[in-house]
Amino acid sequence: MPAPPPSPPSSVASEKLGRLLVAAQLVSEDQLQRGIIAQKKTGGRLGSILVRMGFLDEGKLLTFLSQQFGLPSVDLSQVKVDPALLKLIPAETIKKYRVLPIKRAGAVVTLAMADPSDVFALDDIKFLTGYTIEPVVARDSMSRCARGASVPRRCRPSRCRIATRSCPGRSRCLPGSPWAGST
Repeated sequence: MPAPPPSPPSSVASEKLGRLLVAAQLVSEDQLQRGIIAQKKTGGRLGSILVRMGFLDEGKLLTFLSQQFGLPSVDLSQVKVDPALLKLIPAETIKKYRVLPIKRAGAVVTLAMADPSDVFALDDIKFLTGYTIEPVVARDSMSRCARGASVPRRCRPSRCRIATRSCPGRSRCLPGSPWAGST
């Protein structure tokens, strides 16, 4: 039976995040409203939209989300991913939920996530793997790069320990991974 689709970001959750970002003085009220309008037109996550629009630094968003969720954050460019971990979770699931398994210790898999509040992702991956899932917050752009999806502007493949070749090339990240060569 296929997994349920990831929950779309609700306008209530987005507006709550937006209000918290304004209260923390990371974005202005005007920037928030422009981000919400863009989100309604294009869909997507409000934080990522505010970053894409240039209103919010992605590093500051990562730190903010880490504090809000009470979870550690991880810089995926500093993580060496064991290719065996990638075999635990189907490539489609990794792409669908924007996650990356980065460590396994016993029965616990540490999962880098752009959105660690996605309970569907956590439940689905726990069911698929049989492991306890420990989420950590990761930059959305780096998790996309690590999975071989779109390449963020600030991605530096030469410094990325996940990518073994230049990300903009034909085959992306970890040769032999389930998504190698996908675009």
